[in-house]
Amino acid sequence: MENILNMKTKIVIDARSLTKNPVGIARYVTEITVLLHSLGWDITLISNKNITLPDKLADLDIDFRLLPLSKFLPGTISIMFLTSFLFFKKKYVFWGANHVVPIWKWKGGKSILTLHDIVAIKYRKTMTFSNWFMNVLSLKLSMFFCDKLTVVSKFTKSEVISHLWNGKKVKPIIVIKNSVDRSIFRFVNEPPTTCRKNFILSVGTLEPRKNLPKLIEAFNSLVIKEQYSGVLVIVGNQGWKSKGLVKLIKLYNLESKIILPGYVDDAELVKLYSHCDLFVFPSLYEGFGIPPLEATCCNAKVVSSIYSEIPYLELNNVEFYNPDSDDLYKIISNTMRLDVTKETNYNETWECSAKILDRLIHKMSSGFF
Repeated sequence: MENILNMKTKIVIDARSLTKNPVGIARYVTEITVLLHSLGWDITLISNKNITLPDKLADLDIDFRLLPLSKFLPGTISIMFLTSFLFFKKKYVFWGANHVVPIWKWKGGKSILTLHDIVAIKYRKTMTFSNWFMNVLSLKLSMFFCDKLTVVSKFTKSEVISHLWNGKKVKPIIVIKNSVDRSIFRFVNEPPTTCRKNFILSVGTLEPRKNLPKLIEAFNSLVIKEQYSGVLVIVGNQGWKSKGLVKLIKLYNLESKIILPGYVDDAELVKLYSHCDLFVFPSLYEGFGIPPLEATCCNAKVVSSIYSEIPYLELNNVEFYNPDSDDLYKIISNTMRLDVTKETNYNETWECSAKILDRLIHKMSSGFF
């Protein structure tokens, strides 16, 4: 029966996150899509613009469709109102892996909404007004119209219940976690090309939510007090208000001490994780926080924000930072003196996550037949 469902039910996936320089959501979508394909599902990726398929997806038999009127409408609007026109009278399950699902669909369509975080609800000031407004509107509509709701972490589940449902469990929330590919993210001896000196590392899109000014201030204190002679490497795509970081670096005269290489591929990222003196993740808020997990898998010492899934994972070699009250300089200074004691103890896999989603889709598909 399961094979019949796989063949007759199409999975439609919001693929807007698959860009030239993919980040967290793209990794989640890629890893789980590959595994769903291996389980025999008929998959179609959709977007309002052309996407860049990562190597793991490029050679698979997966369709791609552009949404109608995509040149004239934002992607979120297209997903919500136009998806069903592509799949008229077809049996499909839509996976809204980017916080949005169709709010109007034909009888044969069902939807799963995946929430990675609720940044738009909790940290409005880290977004432009138009981005914030569209995110909140689409989020609330999608939560109401979706057939099933999933989140990527226990932390996000607790946030949804506390801040969107006021402590009431309006509908079941299924946790389908982020993970890490241990065949890639592991300690390697080969040094990075990005930096040949001793360095502290941070990874994340250069935008206000990542709290990078606080990291730069803490690093400046290390330099002034002559407690660290290496450099700071901040890896990530340019985001909203990223120009302010460059101005801050100039203000502190740290142009020769801070490296902003932009996006780097996984091969280089693993080398950076493996050879950094410390990995720092000072975010104001994260739905999960994949970089600290990747870093610990490469045997790095880590300082991580408490506002993420990382405290729930009970990883080795991690010290925590509260952006609301802690002195990041002191935490970095203390953690630098610690030794790496054990290898990371994280045992969750992408296969586990994909199987949970697979079972959920099977259950929903059985209602079609």
